[in-house]
Amino acid sequence: MKNKIVTFLLALLFACGLWLFVALLLGCLPAAAEDTPIPDLLTVEEALAQLPQPREAIEGYVAAKYKGRSLDFDERRKLGNALLRRGFDWHDIRPVLNALGEEIEE
Repeated sequence: MKNKIVTFLLALLFACGLWLFVALLLGCLPAAAEDTPIPDLLTVEEALAQLPQPREAIEGYVAAKYKGRSLDFDERRKLGNALLRRGFDWHDIRPVLNALGEEIEE
């Protein structure tokens, strides 16, 4: 039984190796990385400059989610937590929430 398994595995390895050899001969494999041009990379400052300001992104999220309706305290709390989960900082979220209703404490 072990001999049959070993023979099968060797045949499988041979078939895979043969496929790779044929693919190399026919040029079916992707080009080498050396042939691929490297795009111009942005610096960190340039990439950050392309991002929208946090306040604009937060206001856009609020406008899309609540479509201009007024929010009570619990809805503003849930909204603040949702924005925190999405990676916004509290010092960016708080002014937007304060604009929607009564002042929120730290």
